[in-house]
Amino acid sequence: MPTFGARDMEIASWLIVQPAGLCHAEIAQECAARFGSDAWGEDRIRATLVSLPRKGGAMPMAMRNAEVLAFVNARIGTMTFSALAEECRARFGDKAPSRSGLHRYAHRIGGLKRTLNRQLNGL
Repeated sequence: MPTFGARDMEIASWLIVQPAGLCHAEIAQECAARFGSDAWGEDRIRATLVSLPRKGGAMPMAMRNAEVLAFVNARIGTMTFSALAEECRARFGDKAPSRSGLHRYAHRIGGLKRTLNRQLNGL
């Protein structure tokens, strides 16, 4: 069984926060641009995404906007949910996610990261 390093976890964590609607080939191109020679190919990306559990319910509407998603992903975990919600409201107005929406998103992503970690480490 192959061993997986920190770089694999970094790529997997990046993978799960990509906007919905991108095809696997587009994600593979973005992965190659970001991670260079360590990037995963389209087949590995597809296999990883297919193996993830599907959470019930839809992604919060605000998080379906690629610009909002990128803004939140760059800041989540670095400030409180209230402060992040305030920054989002200042930048995106009515398109901004609520504080509770940000918390639900963080919880969902955290669960997916734990699942990926278990899968990558064979636990």
